[in-house]
Amino acid sequence: MTRRRLTLALVLSGGLALGLLAAPPRAAHAQEAPTVDDVPALMEKLQSEVHKDRLDAVKALGDLGPEAAPAVPALIEAVQGEGYLLRQLAIKSLGEIGEPAAPAVPVLVEALQDSDSDEFVRMRAAHALGQIGPAAKEAGPALAEALRSDPDEDVREAASEALQQMGAASEATLPVLVETIQSTAELELFRVQAAETLIAMDREALPALDALLTVLEEEKDSVALRRLVALAVQGLAREDARKVIPAVTKSLADGDTIVRQRAAETLALIGPEARSSVPKILPLLTDRKREVRLAAVQALRRVEARGSKEVIDALLEAAKDRDEFVRMEAGEVLGRLRAAAKVDTVADLKDQVDREAIMDRLARTGLRILLFLLGAIVINGIAKQLIVRAFRAVAERSKTQWDDYLVEHEVLYKLSHLAPAVFIHFSAPTIFPAYPSAQNIVERFALCYMVLAGTLVMNAFLNALMDILQHFDTTRDKPIKSYVQVIKILVWLCALIIFTSIVLEKSPWALLSGLGALTAVLMLIFRDSLMGLVASVQISALDLVRRGDWVEMPKYGADGDVIDMSLTTIKVRNWDKTITAIPTYAVISDSFKNWRGMTESGGRRIKRTIQLDMTSVKFVDEKLLARLSEIDIIKDYIADKSSTCRAFNEASQANHDKSLVNGRHLTNIGTFRAYVTTFLRRHPQIHQEGMTFLVRQLEPGPHGVGIQIYVFSKEQRWVHYEAIIGDIFDHLMAALPEFELRPFQLPIGSDLRSVMRAAGSAELVGAGESASPEADAGAGPR
Repeated sequence: MTRRRLTLALVLSGGLALGLLAAPPRAAHAQEAPTVDDVPALMEKLQSEVHKDRLDAVKALGDLGPEAAPAVPALIEAVQGEGYLLRQLAIKSLGEIGEPAAPAVPVLVEALQDSDSDEFVRMRAAHALGQIGPAAKEAGPALAEALRSDPDEDVREAASEALQQMGAASEATLPVLVETIQSTAELELFRVQAAETLIAMDREALPALDALLTVLEEEKDSVALRRLVALAVQGLAREDARKVIPAVTKSLADGDTIVRQRAAETLALIGPEARSSVPKILPLLTDRKREVRLAAVQALRRVEARGSKEVIDALLEAAKDRDEFVRMEAGEVLGRLRAAAKVDTVADLKDQVDREAIMDRLARTGLRILLFLLGAIVINGIAKQLIVRAFRAVAERSKTQWDDYLVEHEVLYKLSHLAPAVFIHFSAPTIFPAYPSAQNIVERFALCYMVLAGTLVMNAFLNALMDILQHFDTTRDKPIKSYVQVIKILVWLCALIIFTSIVLEKSPWALLSGLGALTAVLMLIFRDSLMGLVASVQISALDLVRRGDWVEMPKYGADGDVIDMSLTTIKVRNWDKTITAIPTYAVISDSFKNWRGMTESGGRRIKRTIQLDMTSVKFVDEKLLARLSEIDIIKDYIADKSSTCRAFNEASQANHDKSLVNGRHLTNIGTFRAYVTTFLRRHPQIHQEGMTFLVRQLEPGPHGVGIQIYVFSKEQRWVHYEAIIGDIFDHLMAALPEFELRPFQLPIGSDLRSVMRAAGSAELVGAGESASPEADAGAGPR
């Protein structure tokens, strides 16, 4: 479609769209596709005063096609009526109705010849006449006149197409077509269309033969026109061979391959009557194009009946042709000629041809294979030694890092394997022209090798890309490896399908269609991969785990840093240097602990309890109070607390001289708790603000009463963190006696032995004391 036609179509479509938008909404049943039963209603609707209703009716009738034949008279009235858009749609609908719209031919011819009408109307009329077909042959002269003289190119093109569809040959149309073909001032497009119309007319175009032969002999005309004229002449060759032979013989030397081929085919159709053309046919046996050589051999088969020595020699050379079909045809022609310029019998002739052809074929094939191997070696050396080494040298000198990863993963080295494979594939037709089966095997082998090498290149490139992305801050914490592994699976799957299609010589789409039945099996095979992919997406979206995170997952015995995240597993290096592999989807389905929050917060929790013997808890007496008052960090606390207790006791008039239970007094455990709080407040490695700071007394139990420390260390490194905890609790444990507190500890073996020894000594002493009075009493005075 030309630009003008496209513009008019857009304008027409835009107007129709605006009309549809401006129209009131239709009922639901009106939007259904029309049927033949709707034709009477649509014809009645054509008489409506609403322009939009008439447009809808015309369009609906066109959609019905031939079934709308009863509405042809109404549509004819619409074409003759007013309204540009209505006329356009009516003409279009008549064309869609087809042959039953033959009564509308006069009206369409009138629209085609109306020079005052829009060119789009004339073009529509020409199209409609072509769609009506042979029933509109009476419009041939009008179409021919439009083809010759219409000022619009689109109308002329539509008229040419209509003539071809109708096969409209008549005394009025042929002169116009002949004049168009012979007119060098005419546009090449219309000359070509006129030739196509004559080809469609077949024998009815015989009066135009002289004009066609004149064009065929003019080599200054375009290649496309000469090809079509040669084809038209070929269709008329048997009708008037005497006129055709000289022009066609001259075309055997044409510069275009297809013209030469069609000329030889035309002489073959004429047969022995064209024997005078044999000297011109023989040079085509050595033409550079296989199609021309084959057509020349076939022409000799039909034209030459006796077989001169010149023809036999030419066919003997053709029997050694590099193309198998040319050799086969030449051998059959030699067998039919039954002539013997060099041998006596047809059998000997065939044997000689076969022997010479085989020897020549083997010699040529061997030379080609040698050159082929040398070429593959040279190309392989150039690719590996020059290109790969040059890139490696550039990568070593450059400051960027991505090219180093390409070198490290040998991307270009593996890519270089494609060079000899490509050379082998495209050289196979040249190396084995006489052995199609060997050529096919070599080409398929090269393609399979290229698929394998290309897959390895993609695999290496993805590995390099993964390493490159791991060095960017934005992607370092993402599960890149999981995504890369998915891409690798898809690449290998595609490679397997292509490889199999090459080996079996079937379309990859046929193999893909068969995978639908294997969906359940594939889902079972790739179950972990699919679950891992879904889990990787969720892990990345929710930011659950990153490389380097300290995670704890007791179910899998994992407690350490994440060192690798793949599609199916997450590897954790435990603190004892063992490696634990966790299924990727387990991170989503099971619970785990990620210590990243502790790392990002800047603090590490200290949560530890000192268990005290409850029997050592007591009020602070004057002596203990004096000793504790000498501790610097709680000196102010003791003074303030003592003052508060005295004020309370004085106000309550508590008699604390008789018992310290009366009134308020300091306790050694409370003072110790205050000491621990002040000690930690002054510690430089403990967070004082922004994080929990708590020293509390736990509920008493069978293990005594506990003083729990719940604070956060500024140091997160494990060794230093444990050193801080050790220093703190070493000091606090050593400070307990100063507060006359004892730590709680379950009795061990040495404690039990001490108790038993103490119990044994007490029994002995008690026995001795009870026996002495009796002895003294029984002994009497001495």
